[in-house]
Amino acid sequence: MDSMTRANSVPAESSSPVEPSSRTEERAKIFAALADATRLKIVELLAAQGELSGTDIANQVGISLALFCHHSRTLAEAGVIHFRKDGQSKLSSLNQRLLSDCFASFTFQDKAGLAQHPNDPPPAPLSLSTTPGAIRAIYTDGACSGNPGAGGWGTVIYFADGGVQELGGYAPHTTNNRMELKAAIAALEFLATVSPSQPIPLYTDSQYVQKGITQWLRGWKRKGWKKANGEDVTNQDLWQQMDQLNLPHVRWTYVKGHAGDVGNERADAIARAFALGKTPSLHQASKPPA
Repeated sequence: MDSMTRANSVPAESSSPVEPSSRTEERAKIFAALADATRLKIVELLAAQGELSGTDIANQVGISLALFCHHSRTLAEAGVIHFRKDGQSKLSSLNQRLLSDCFASFTFQDKAGLAQHPNDPPPAPLSLSTTPGAIRAIYTDGACSGNPGAGGWGTVIYFADGGVQELGGYAPHTTNNRMELKAAIAALEFLATVSPSQPIPLYTDSQYVQKGITQWLRGWKRKGWKKANGEDVTNQDLWQQMDQLNLPHVRWTYVKGHAGDVGNERADAIARAFALGKTPSLHQASKPPA
């Protein structure tokens, strides 16, 4: 894969982690980090199997390594997982003490009328499982300095409850069309982790992406990945990924770029920042900025 996702890189180890100002803040960070189905799967996997490499976790959870790195940063910032280097691998392990302390901190008192009857079955254990909020819309965009040249991509996912999830990445030598495709692929990889059941509009300002996935792809496949003139389909590797990941719930929609659409402008800003070698701050399932 020729894309280098700087924003999604695994954070470096720290010998002196920042202590939260209170235990309440510490617990709040943990619960915020676990309020995502994919991150919860990562934690459950580490709890069951112990120390694993990022590649092993990504494969077992069923996500790309880039998406794992994106989620692992959130978990590491909350103190939920540790990282250590072992040769060429970065190994992840669960901060069991922190999680045990967090959930053991809850005490429950019987209230009038709510006390458990002696013959009642014991209460079910507390479950951390969560259902991700409904996705309202997705925006994707790509950028390239030089075309070919250094490139970046950005993906913005808006939830119905107002939450926002952002992804982005970088490639040192690429084209604008490849970055547009990479952004769309990242969106589809994310959708694969939440299994949507409702139609989701995916907005792109690339007619190459929108027409390619909705009009041209079927003919390319029928002709053995050849264009009408007999030449090989450009970016065949990425189109094949798109084809494998595409879902019937996705509504591929063209939106005019640089026309004031907030989602498109944000995806463009992320893509441009990466193309310029910068590392933008990415929102992670939080309320959108005022």
